[in-house]
Amino acid sequence: MLGIPIFFDQNLNVNNAQKRGFAIKLDIATLTPSLLKESILEMMNNGSYSRKIKEISQRYHDKPMKPLDLAIYWTEYILRYGGAQHIRSPAQRMNILQSHSIDTIGVLLGGFLAVLSLTIWGTVKIFRFVFSGRATTKVKKN
Repeated sequence: MLGIPIFFDQNLNVNNAQKRGFAIKLDIATLTPSLLKESILEMMNNGSYSRKIKEISQRYHDKPMKPLDLAIYWTEYILRYGGAQHIRSPAQRMNILQSHSIDTIGVLLGGFLAVLSLTIWGTVKIFRFVFSGRATTKVKKN
């Protein structure tokens, strides 16, 4: 695979593919026709790239069941156990505040805002004390 990352996660994906040994990364800013041709020839003539991608493909496709057999198994499983209540997500019985952890976020946000407001209040008090302009000048009395 020749990878020419342009934006978002493409750079990370091409770097991972290159580390795994089945890709060559090309930089679009420095890409020239001769470099592209050289990279294509490298991919065609070096068998390690095709061996590596075939190995990865074989691992990916090595499944215990075909997708249709898996769908049939789970359909029969649900029918056998009357809806299979034991594997349902607990989120089905929660309200939206609980399922999205909005209550937890509210508590954390409230704590953060309390600490922030105390910090600002304390800083203002310190600055007022330091820069209040109270000059202590002693007046001599004779």
